[in-house]
Amino acid sequence: MADINEIDKEIYNRLILLVERVAREYGEYVYSLPEVFENWASVRINRYLLGLAVTNAVVDIRRMSELHLPGSVPDRHKYAGFVSKWIAKEKPIYFDARKFMEGDKPVECPISLLTVNSGLAIEVLAALIKTNIPEDLYDSLRYSFQYRDEKGETLAILAYCCEQMQKNSQ
Repeated sequence: MADINEIDKEIYNRLILLVERVAREYGEYVYSLPEVFENWASVRINRYLLGLAVTNAVVDIRRMSELHLPGSVPDRHKYAGFVSKWIAKEKPIYFDARKFMEGDKPVECPISLLTVNSGLAIEVLAALIKTNIPEDLYDSLRYSFQYRDEKGETLAILAYCCEQMQKNSQ
């Protein structure tokens, strides 16, 4: 983990507040799903992993900016791309199991729970650009965040495209 003194504290603090709010709201939504409530005691958010994701994102953005955008300030699309990438990597949401077994069989975990951190990454991306993610793109992003290691730059371009799609549809 990068040294916290290296990053811009104001940007870090604003990002942490936004990411924690989105994580809390998303955690409440996930807990309301029947497949969660029946088998899982609670949805937990690891604040250390949230902080680690934001720290790593800000450090990555700074490195990228110094190399590719000297003298420029990164835009919200870059923050959306890099923060969502690191949320997906760090996986800060987890579940406390209410029960692990039904008789002699383990409880199956539905796919919606396996990809919960991918969903959080998408929600953070959408919150940072203040744009809804189209449904068909949401499913593709969920898969990418779960099984691929997307680059922050690629996700930043995708965030920009989502914003443009919404503007053009109005």
